[in-house]
Amino acid sequence: MNPAAENLLDTSRHKALGTNFRQLVGNENTWISKLEDVLQSQTSYTAWDIPLHIHNGARRLSVDCSLAPVRCNNNLLIVLEFFTLARNHRISRDETLFSQHHASQTLLRQLAHEIKNPLSGLRGAAQLLDRELDQPALKEYTRVIIGEADRLTNLIDTLIGPRRPFDMVSTNIHMVLEHVSLLCEPDLGGINLIRDYDPSTPEIIADPQSLIQAFFNLLHNALVALQPQTDLGQESQLILRTRVQRQVTIGQQHHKLALRIDIIDNGPGVPLEIMDSIFYPMVTSRPDGMGLGLSIAQSVIMRHQGLIECDSKPGRTQFTVLLPFVNQELTKLSHDE
Repeated sequence: MNPAAENLLDTSRHKALGTNFRQLVGNENTWISKLEDVLQSQTSYTAWDIPLHIHNGARRLSVDCSLAPVRCNNNLLIVLEFFTLARNHRISRDETLFSQHHASQTLLRQLAHEIKNPLSGLRGAAQLLDRELDQPALKEYTRVIIGEADRLTNLIDTLIGPRRPFDMVSTNIHMVLEHVSLLCEPDLGGINLIRDYDPSTPEIIADPQSLIQAFFNLLHNALVALQPQTDLGQESQLILRTRVQRQVTIGQQHHKLALRIDIIDNGPGVPLEIMDSIFYPMVTSRPDGMGLGLSIAQSVIMRHQGLIECDSKPGRTQFTVLLPFVNQELTKLSHDE
């Protein structure tokens, strides 16, 4: 039993050792009979939405369960994995995030194509007109047209996110976070920045410059959210936490190991009315915001095969970045174990 199983079954590994399994999960579950079937057939079995009766029914919960036969020292054993329905809800939410992102990016690319072509024509016509005019006052109007066309083009390029090829190299995530912290230092003010780093976290294959941009957007949003209560003299706290997480599903892809970065603040939280759409471009609760930071950050992380999730309520907002380890990172960590 790992610590998660101890929490789920509300008992310690030491106390459960030697106990009949039915005493832990109740004896009303027909799926338990599949334990013998798995041992005899030596094939895996998965049961969905099954009830567990903890402490003789004093606590009930529903889980998905996977049974897999394994051999250990010539003995045939069964590995049981319980997945709470909250986990399935998270997977479903991740798939929704992927769908939202791909839909918005497809729409933005189509709009960009339709808008940038007329803008190019408008800019070119203004340049030709500027050459024909000899009055400085009139030339000022053409320069305004050219400047606004360039501004709109830059805005569209920002909306669709960075398209340059990533320079994927071995990257220390703590160096990235420290660089971003340095960039955000002028905005810290009275905000207490807490670093909760796992020093054993291995390096990850990534594009460090794009990660700096993504994490800067996340940290900047948190600092802006904390600023009003900081100005009132209330305690403001921002936590940067890194961990290695095992058995992670990102969208439809399962990863044995992933890097998890949590950015947690004790601010007012994300408004409920925009919670389901915060990663869409142009969605923001700030009157002076453009609503591009989270969309760009999500685009960067997804290009790394990862995902950004958000869990928010008044007094605690947590953005979680999941980045899967690949190839040599997975091998290195396995060897270190």
